[in-house]
Amino acid sequence: MFVGGLVPALILGVAVNNVLLGAPFHLDDTLRAFYTGNFFQLLMPFALLSGLVSLGMIVTQGAAVIAGRTNGPVADHARSYGTWAGLATMVLFALSELWVAFGIDGYAIISMVDANVAINPLGKIVALVHGGWVTNYSVYPWVISAPVLGFLGLSGAILGL
Repeated sequence: MFVGGLVPALILGVAVNNVLLGAPFHLDDTLRAFYTGNFFQLLMPFALLSGLVSLGMIVTQGAAVIAGRTNGPVADHARSYGTWAGLATMVLFALSELWVAFGIDGYAIISMVDANVAINPLGKIVALVHGGWVTNYSVYPWVISAPVLGFLGLSGAILGL
């Protein structure tokens, strides 16, 4: 039961991270994508950190559900574990935000996208730019609400527990 709950929660965060950061692939003549890496290339340190954030969020949510549906020692233990998991998740989330801001290059579309032509991934130029993820905050200021809501949600869960 433990492994059956831990592995999917961890891999969920790793998978979402690999979608955002990109995975090694190439396109053939018919524009079919083929993965050119191996399994262990998907388990990069930042991807594993994202997996731990995902695991922490799921543990916090599960503890909140157990604490809300039970009482007595079971609810007390759930509150305790949920509070610690929530605090650990906040720390890991803050570390991942710092890593994104200062340690990971982000993707940026550097050519104009023509909205009047058929969708073709080869019709635009995308570059890996230092600080590419953070530049979205200056281009689209409302995007800062996503990490802020993440911290507020975790804070609310911890206070609720």
